[in-house]
Amino acid sequence: MTEVLTLGEILVEIMREKRGVPLNIEGTFRGPYPSGAPAIFIDTVANLGHNCAIVGGVGEDDIDISGVKVSNGLSTAVAFVAYNLNGSKKFIFHLRDSAAADAYNPDI
Repeated sequence: MTEVLTLGEILVEIMREKRGVPLNIEGTFRGPYPSGAPAIFIDTVANLGHNCAIVGGVGEDDIDISGVKVSNGLSTAVAFVAYNLNGSKKFIFHLRDSAAADAYNPDI
């Protein structure tokens, strides 16, 4: 029986290699890393030993998708991330027309 259920985006994070480099400057990125606040949350819940699940979706990408809905013909949502020198973050998200949107709209 599921103790904790969450719903939300599952995405990959692609981040700047160095802090202090804004996203509008040419440079090097690292990733992709599994991400998305709901996915990180439910992963933590699972690591604490709880029976849990997530409602979300991913696309046809080269990522481990065991146990996750695949939206054929769509990509997994993406977040580009730059860390500022003070530790804050700047994001650019690609969610529209991704599997994250498809997970909540069966008509897409």
